[in-house]
Amino acid sequence: MLWQSIEKLTVFSVLGSLFFLPTRKSTTHPSARNAIYVNLIVLFSFTTWIPLYLYNDQSPISCLNFSYQFLYWMVFYILHRFQIDRDDLIKFLLFAGIVWASITIIQQFTYPHFLFFSRFDPSRPDPIEYRAGIYRYMIDGFYFGTISAFLALNRFLDQKKTRYLVLAGFLFTGIYYYGTRQILFVSIASASLMVLWYVIKKGSRLEIKFIFFVFTFFVALAASYESIFKKLIDVTKEDANDDNIRLLSYRYFLFEFWPHKINFFLGNGFPKYNSEAGLALRKLISRGLFQADVGIVGTLSVYGIFYTIISTTMLIHNTIKRIDFQSAYIPITFISIILTLPLSAIFLSGSGAVVLSTLMYLQDWACQDYKRSKLSEKLVQSQIRHRW
Repeated sequence: MLWQSIEKLTVFSVLGSLFFLPTRKSTTHPSARNAIYVNLIVLFSFTTWIPLYLYNDQSPISCLNFSYQFLYWMVFYILHRFQIDRDDLIKFLLFAGIVWASITIIQQFTYPHFLFFSRFDPSRPDPIEYRAGIYRYMIDGFYFGTISAFLALNRFLDQKKTRYLVLAGFLFTGIYYYGTRQILFVSIASASLMVLWYVIKKGSRLEIKFIFFVFTFFVALAASYESIFKKLIDVTKEDANDDNIRLLSYRYFLFEFWPHKINFFLGNGFPKYNSEAGLALRKLISRGLFQADVGIVGTLSVYGIFYTIISTTMLIHNTIKRIDFQSAYIPITFISIILTLPLSAIFLSGSGAVVLSTLMYLQDWACQDYKRSKLSEKLVQSQIRHRW
């Protein structure tokens, strides 16, 4: 309760800064191209209060108390209004990713002694789950780890500096020790897409040094298959053969968790703890049915179909915007989020809103850079034609 109270105080303080702190003005700052998506996401976060009020007798104050985390989307407005320096923001992302990876990796070798954890159950003989040779602490903040890993790989491909390659390897090691197979495989697939983008971009000008690096990487990957990936793949096969509680969760939240027709459009929201809807939700949790385990279906069950369509469209749109390769880590991160949507409910957490707000802010910058570079190219071509 103490940490939740501190979090609420922080959220409302951040919200208050939008109204009371002076803003900066700059002609070079990009326009908020993604603002339409954030506006609609915030709007349909509010509309979940309607069915809660009509059918659960839940007051607006009570609704806000239980759903306050959607206010983390204010980060997007704050970044634009106060025109936060892009380089400072990137440094923060790298710092957060390195800290997260460091904690995740180090604690693998200190068990049973550890300081930081997210998934801890003292009622079990082994309070930390050990699976496929990995202690699954599930430290919050893995999105910062994946963004930082893609950013480091992007910098290495663009600048060919070894320190970025070492950093990318360290961050991907953190993702491996996070212990989630889906996140690991999606991260590898997304990183491969970035490398493919680079290969297509370079074409026949591809460096021998880079070809040697890719060859060495795949040889090392094949050599370490038995020790690194085989256990994870074997666990995946076992889960596929067993009755999977996640499939039951999908079925229930997709087809049965709709007490009224309006809920499908506006969502079930976040009911208060002791209400009838809150008690029903807790019974589902006691059976192992979690909305956060079923990704986009969990988002649908909480926020409704309108919110789900808008949020998914926002992700897709940000993967196809035209930008320069220097910012390739941004759409690649959006792609990785899309690929994990069936299993990861990023829209149900405050940290997810912060990460997405930051990515969209950086994407607005990247789109402006691309537009300016194209205008500069046209200007140069026009001057050349004028000389002739």
